[in-house]
Amino acid sequence: MTSVQIQLPDCLAQEAAVAGLFAPERIEAMFARQLQTERLLASLAREDDAFELMSMAEIQAEVDAVRAEKRAAKRRAARA
Repeated sequence: MTSVQIQLPDCLAQEAAVAGLFAPERIEAMFARQLQTERLLASLAREDDAFELMSMAEIQAEVDAVRAEKRAAKRRAARA
């Protein structure tokens, strides 16, 4: 088990004490939640780096291609 000592402004420490935030289980839960958040943010940052941003022209080209494929599929279906 590890002990941690922190320094807080008096008003913040008093408010935290009244809220029960100094209870060991509350402190443990806060650290666990924060670590989970940090891991999630790091994961999202890695995923974001894996994708390249598309220019508006590239996006439009993708939209146009999807629309053209839908039109072609409708034409094929109409012939069948």
